[in-house]
Amino acid sequence: MEPQPIQQPSLKHLFAFTTWRRSGPAAAGLVASLFSGALRTSLAILIGKIFAVIAAYGSGQLTGPDTLSQVSSWCVILTLVGGAGWFVNFAFMFSWLLFSEFQARKIRKSMFSALLIKDMKWFDCQPDGVASLLVRMQTQIRELQTASSVALGSLAAEITTSIANLAVALNGSWKLTLVLLATVPISVVVLGLLSRSLKIAMQAQKEELSRASKYAISAIAAIDLVKAFNATDHESWQYLQAIRRSMEKYLVQARAAALQAGYVKFWIDAMFVVGFYYGVVLVNDGLSPGNVMTTFYAALAALQAIEAFVPMYMALARGMSAGQALSSITQDIQDGRKVQRMGGGHRPTGCFGYIEVKDVSFAYPSNTSDIVLNNCSFFFQPDQLCFIVGRSGSGKSTLGNLLMKFYQPLGGDIFIDGYALKTLDTTWVRHNVTLIQQTSVLFKDTFHMNVAMGSRNPTQVSKAEVKAACETALLQSTLATLPQGVDTRVGAGGHDLSGGQKQRLALARAKIRDPQVLILDEVTSGLDIVSRGLIMDAIRHWRPGKTTIIVTHEVAQIKDHDFVYVMDGGQVVQSGLRKDLDKQKDGMFAALLASPAMEYDSDLGDESDAMINFSRPRSTASQGNRTVSKYFWPFNTGDDDRYPSRGTTVAVGSPAMRARQLLNQSRRAEETEPRTPQGDRSIRNTLQQGVESLGKRLSLRSKRHKTATDRSASMSRLQDLGNIVRDNRNGAVYKDRRHIPTPTPNGTLKGTPESQDGSPEDTKKKATESRTTSLWNIYKTVWPCLSSNEKIAIVVGFLMCVVVAGSVPAFSFIFANLLAVLYSSGDKMANGQKWALWLLLIACVGATSQFLSSYLMQWAAQAWVNSLRMKALNRILRQPKTWFDEPEHSSIRINECMDRNAEEMRSLVGRFALLLLIVVVMISATVIWALMISWRLTLVSLASAPLLIAATKGYAFVSQKWETLYDKAIEDNSAVVAETFINIRVVRALTLENFFSHRHNRSVSEAFEIGFKKAAWTAILYACWQTVFWFMMALIFYYATVLLTVDKQVTVNAILQVVNLLVLGLTTASNILNSVPGISAAQATATQLLYYANLSIDDSWESRMGTILPNYLPIRMDGLSFTYPSTNHAVLRNLTLHFDAGSSTAIVGPSGCGKSTIASIILGLHVPDSPQAISHTQQAPLTYASIPAPQIRIQSLRNHIGYVPQTPFLFPGTIAANICYGLPEDSPLRLLSNIKSVAQDAGIHDFVHSLPAGYDTLVGDGGQALSGGQAQRVCIARALARQPHILVLDEPTSALDSESAEVVRSAILYLMYTTKIRDYEECGQREGYGNSTGRGGLTVIVVTHSKEMMRMVDRVVVVDKGRVVEEGSYDELAAKRGKFAELVSEGAWMGVNRGGKAKAKRTGADDLPLRNAGPSGARSPVTTPRWAGIRDIYWADDRGPSSGVLSPLSSPSPFSSTFRRKERRGDDSP
Repeated sequence: MEPQPIQQPSLKHLFAFTTWRRSGPAAAGLVASLFSGALRTSLAILIGKIFAVIAAYGSGQLTGPDTLSQVSSWCVILTLVGGAGWFVNFAFMFSWLLFSEFQARKIRKSMFSALLIKDMKWFDCQPDGVASLLVRMQTQIRELQTASSVALGSLAAEITTSIANLAVALNGSWKLTLVLLATVPISVVVLGLLSRSLKIAMQAQKEELSRASKYAISAIAAIDLVKAFNATDHESWQYLQAIRRSMEKYLVQARAAALQAGYVKFWIDAMFVVGFYYGVVLVNDGLSPGNVMTTFYAALAALQAIEAFVPMYMALARGMSAGQALSSITQDIQDGRKVQRMGGGHRPTGCFGYIEVKDVSFAYPSNTSDIVLNNCSFFFQPDQLCFIVGRSGSGKSTLGNLLMKFYQPLGGDIFIDGYALKTLDTTWVRHNVTLIQQTSVLFKDTFHMNVAMGSRNPTQVSKAEVKAACETALLQSTLATLPQGVDTRVGAGGHDLSGGQKQRLALARAKIRDPQVLILDEVTSGLDIVSRGLIMDAIRHWRPGKTTIIVTHEVAQIKDHDFVYVMDGGQVVQSGLRKDLDKQKDGMFAALLASPAMEYDSDLGDESDAMINFSRPRSTASQGNRTVSKYFWPFNTGDDDRYPSRGTTVAVGSPAMRARQLLNQSRRAEETEPRTPQGDRSIRNTLQQGVESLGKRLSLRSKRHKTATDRSASMSRLQDLGNIVRDNRNGAVYKDRRHIPTPTPNGTLKGTPESQDGSPEDTKKKATESRTTSLWNIYKTVWPCLSSNEKIAIVVGFLMCVVVAGSVPAFSFIFANLLAVLYSSGDKMANGQKWALWLLLIACVGATSQFLSSYLMQWAAQAWVNSLRMKALNRILRQPKTWFDEPEHSSIRINECMDRNAEEMRSLVGRFALLLLIVVVMISATVIWALMISWRLTLVSLASAPLLIAATKGYAFVSQKWETLYDKAIEDNSAVVAETFINIRVVRALTLENFFSHRHNRSVSEAFEIGFKKAAWTAILYACWQTVFWFMMALIFYYATVLLTVDKQVTVNAILQVVNLLVLGLTTASNILNSVPGISAAQATATQLLYYANLSIDDSWESRMGTILPNYLPIRMDGLSFTYPSTNHAVLRNLTLHFDAGSSTAIVGPSGCGKSTIASIILGLHVPDSPQAISHTQQAPLTYASIPAPQIRIQSLRNHIGYVPQTPFLFPGTIAANICYGLPEDSPLRLLSNIKSVAQDAGIHDFVHSLPAGYDTLVGDGGQALSGGQAQRVCIARALARQPHILVLDEPTSALDSESAEVVRSAILYLMYTTKIRDYEECGQREGYGNSTGRGGLTVIVVTHSKEMMRMVDRVVVVDKGRVVEEGSYDELAAKRGKFAELVSEGAWMGVNRGGKAKAKRTGADDLPLRNAGPSGARSPVTTPRWAGIRDIYWADDRGPSSGVLSPLSSPSPFSSTFRRKERRGDDSP
C-alpha cells in the first residue's frame, strides 16, 4: 500500500481527543462566547445611542435636561448590562479553562494508554530517543491545552463579536457595511499566502528542539562521563547548534506572523478612509449621521475583533500542529497511514514451561541489515537448568526479547507448551514467562514496593514475602543499612543502591513472581564472586520443576548436568550437557573455557596444600574419587549428584599472568639491582619482548590450552566471621549503625539530627527555586543576554512599539474629527479630506511599526531564551555530582523546563512586553491628550482607576498562584510518564502496565483537581476585572454629559474627542490585558529556567582555578571519609589508600562496599568529607602529587585520566564521535587512525568494520542499538583514545565474554608496557630508570569482581564497610585466607591449620561459620535448610557481611561422619 500524503494540521485536530461525553464545557463555552460577543455588540449599540443623543443636543434637537436624562438612562443600562456581563464573562472563562482541563486529562490518559501498547519497534525507531520524545510530548500537550482554552474561546468570542457587530452595521447602513467589507476576500487571500510557511517552519522547529533535548538529556543522564572527559563545553556546543537551528525556523514563523499583523492593521485603518468618503455620500443622500456613526463603530468593533485575534493565531496554529502529532501517536499513524496490529488472544489454563524455538531468524528494527539470529533452534524444558553462552553480540539476549513478545521474528516459529507464541495472549505470556534483564532498574518508591513489583499484584505483597525474597537474593545486609528498612524510599531522590545490590533486588522480584519460565540475562555480572556463587546455588534450589534459562558469559557457574547452548554470529554452534561439551576440545565452548578464567594460577604453596577454588567447578569425571570433605548443599531433591562439589583446581599461569609477572620482575629489578647501562638495556629488552609478545597476542588471539591439577578440597575457614556475628547479636553496636557522624569544616557533624534538615543556604536555595520571580526581575535579565545586533533590534523594536501605541490615540483623535465632519455644515467631502489623508498616513505608519515591532521583539525574545538555555545547561553541567541526585534535577524535568518553559517564557518579551508597553504608552498618551482637551472629564473618568488596578492585580496574582501549583502537578505527572516509558522493557517484562496506569491516573486526577480550582478562581477575577470597564465607561459618558449640558464647559466636538480617546483606549487595553493568564503562566515557567540559569558555580570544586601539574601521581587518601549528602549515608570511613605512578591496582570487595565511590572521588566527581581540623603536619584526606585536592585544577587532572563506567553509555552520535568524546577539536588523537587503533585494542574494530556505515554509524538515542558487551568495548576504546596516564575502570569486563575480556586485559597490559618504555626512553638514559622524573608508565585503577583482573594487577586492595581491610598481591592475599580469600572462594569452605597448611578437617561444631552447633550427632528439631546467621542478625555497621552462607543443617554429609546440628539462638547453652 502506498503511504498516504501527510494531512496538514487543521482546526479539527484541536478536537482530536474530544468526546461527546466531555463536550459539555465546550458547548457551554461556545454559548458563553456568543453572549460575550453579544455583550461587545451591545456596547457598540449603547455607545451609538449615547452619541446619537449628544449629536441631537449639538444640533439643537434636544435641551440640556432632556439630553442628561436620556444619557443617564443609557448609562444605567450600560451599568446593568456590565453587571450581567460578570456572569457571562465568568461562564466564558470558566467553561473554556475547564474544557482545556478535560482536554488535557483526556490527552494524558490517551497518550499513556497508547504508548503502553506500542511495540518495542516503535520505541527503538524514535529518531531522537524515547526521553526526547517524552519531553516533546509534554510540550505538545501544553500547546494543545493552551489552544483549547483561551485561544479557542477567544476565537469563538471574536467570531461572535464580528458577526454580531456586522449585523448591527448592516442594520445601520447595509450599503456602507458592504463597502467596508469589500476588501475582505482580498485580505483573506493575502493572509493565507503569508501563513503558508508557518506550519512547515513549526514542524522543522520541533525537530530541532527535539534534537537539542536529546543532546541535553544524554549529557545530564551521563553526567559522570561528561565531567570525567571534560566534555561540558562539547555538550554545550552541540546543544547551542541545535537551538540556533531551531531559532532560524522560529524566525520564519515570526516574520510570517509579523507580516500578518502589519497587514491587518493597515487593512483595518485604511478601510475607514474608503468608508468615510462613501459615508459622506450617504449622509448627503439623507442618511442620518447617527446611523453612519453606528455603522462605523460596529464595523470597527468587528474588525478590531479580527485584529485582536491575530496575535493568538500562532498559539492556535501550534495547538493544531500539536494535536495532529499527538493524535498520530494514539491512532498509530505512520507515514500517513494507520498501522493495523495483529495479536494473539489464546489463554491456556496453565503453563508447563516447555519452550521450543524452531529455525528463528531476527534482526532488530533499528538495524534490519544485521541478522542477530539466523535459523536458530532451542528447546527448554522444566527440571533442566539451561545456559546460553557466547561472545558479546552473538545474539544471546535476543532470545529473551522474542519470548517476551517484545518483537516478532522474521522467520521461524516459537512454541510454548505446543502453542504458537504468536497465537497466545501477550499478558498471559508475560505472566508465565519473566525476563530479568542485565540492567536493573530502581523505581521511585519504597524498597518494599520495588521488590513487590515482581508480583502480578504489587499492592497485595506482604512485608514477610518481601523479606523472604530478599533472603534468597542475599539482600539482608542491604536491608540492615536502610534507615527505614523496607519502607525506605529508593530511586531518584531516595537511598541509592550499588550495581550489585540493584541486580540482587531484580532477583528478589523474580523470587516474588516465581514464574513457570524464568529468563535471567547477565543478572550476576555486578556481584562479587561469593554472592555470585551463592545466588546461582540458590537459583538451583529454588527452581526445581520449572524452566530456567540463564544468559551469561560466566561459564564457571555451569555444572556438568546443566544444558548449554553456545552461540556465535547469531547461530547455535554447540549444544548439550556441560560434561559432553567439555569433551569437544575444538568447539566454541572449549574456546570460551580457554580463557584466564579457566587457566589456573601457579602454585601458591606446597603441592600438598589444600587450595580454595579460584576457577570453575570441575566436571565429575575429572574429580575422581575423593576421600576428603567436599562443600555440600543438602537440598532434599533426591538428585544430589546433580549438585557436585566445588572443585579445588588451581591455575598454572595464564598469558596475562605471565605478562604481569614480567612487568613485576622488571619493577623488582629496578628496586634491587644497581643501575648500570647493561642493566638498563636488559630491562629495556625485557620490556620490549613483553610488548612484542603482547602485540602478537592482540593480533593473532591464538588458542589457549588449559591444564588442570587435582587439588584436595577443604572446608572454608569462616569461624571468625561467625564469632563476630554471634557477638553482635546482642545489638550492642546495632543502635549506632545508621548514623556515623562525620566532622565538617565548621565543626559540626554530618549525620547528626541537627544537620539533617539542611543548611540555611539549602533552605534559601529551595525557597528561591519555588518563589515566582517578578516581571521586573525577569525583564532585567534580557539586556545582558543579547549580542550587539540583538540589542539594536530590541531598541528599535521598543521604539516601534511606542509608535504603535501612539498610533491608537492618534487614530482615535483623527477618526473623531473625521466623524465630526458628518455633523458639520458645508462641503463635508472637502472638510474631511484632510483628516482622511491623515488617517491613511497613520495606517501606513502603524502597519510598518506593527511589523517591525513584532518581528524585532520576537527575534530578541528568541535570542534571550536561547542565551538562557545555554547558560542554564552550562551551569547545570558544572554542578557537583550530588546535585543531580535530587529528583527535581532529573534529566527529564530539566529538559522539560528548557523546552516547554523556554518556549512559553519567550512570549514575555516577544509578545507580552510589546503588549504591556503598548498599553502603558497608549494609556499615557490617551490620558495626556484627554487632559489637554478636558481635564475635568479626564480626571473624573480616572477616579475609578484604582479599582481597575486592584482588579488587574488580583487577577494576575490568582492566575500566577494557581499556575505555579498546576506546573508542579504537571511535573509530577511527567515524572511518572518518564519513569514508565524510559524503563518500558522492565515495565512490560513484569506486566506492570496496570500498576503504572493507576499511578499515572492518580497524578492526572490531582492535576485536574488543581486545574479545576485554577479555572474557577481565574474566571471569578476575570469577570470582576471585565465588569470594571463597563462601570468606567458609564461614568465617562455621564460626567461628559454633565459638563456639556449643565456646566457648559465643553463643546460637542471636545466630548467626541475625549470619549473616543478614553473608550477606544480602555477597550484596546482590555483586549490586550486578556492575556494576563498567559503572562502568569510564562512568569511561572520563567522562574524555573532562571533558577537553572543562575545556579552558582563559584563554590564548586570544579570551578576553582587551581594548580596545573604535569603529573598528578601519586594519589593518596589518608583518613578519607565520604557521606552521600542526599541520604546522609556514610560510604567511606577513614580510608587510607595510595596509587603510585606505573602501578596497577584492583579495588575489590562485596557489592556496595564503596568501590565505585573511590573511583568517583579519584575523578573528582565527589568531594570527600572535610575533617574537623587539619594540623600543619597532618596530610590532607586526598592529595595528588602531594598537593591537596582542593588546590589543583580538576579539569587538568581529568585530562590525564581515562574512565570506563560500570554501566556502558553511548552518546547520540557516531561511533567515531563516541570514541573520541571529550578530545579537543584540534587534537591529533581524533584522527581516524587513532580511533581504529584503540578500537582494535578494545576488540570492537572488527564489529564496527562490519557495519555498513563503519565508524560513521549512529548510536545512542535514535541510533543503532548495540549489545551490552559491544557498548562496553566502545566505552573502553573511548578511555584508551585519550592515551591517559591514569586509567580508571569500573567493572570494565562485567558485560564481556571471556574472549573479549581477555582482549581488553591484554590491551591494558600492552598500554602499561608501552607507556613504561616511552617513559624509560625519555628519562631513563640520563638518570637511570629508577630515579626517573617521568610519569612512571600507565597507572591502572580497576574496580572489579573479576579474578582475572585481580591476577593481572600488581596489587589488590580489599575494601569492606568503607575501609581497606587487606592489601597485597593476589598470591599474598590468597595465602592469608582472609577477607580476600572469602571473596574469591565462590562460597567454598576451607580450613587452615596453625602452620598455614590447609587441611581437610572433620566437620564439627566449631566449623560452622555463623552458628555454634551442639555436639556431633546431637538431634535438632531443625530439618529444613535455611540461610544461617543472616536474616535474624543485627550488624554492627552499615554493610554487614558480603553474603549469606547456606548452613548444612538438614542432613548429614556423606563425606564426613554422621551428625546432626542444633541451631543456636544467641547463647552458648546446648
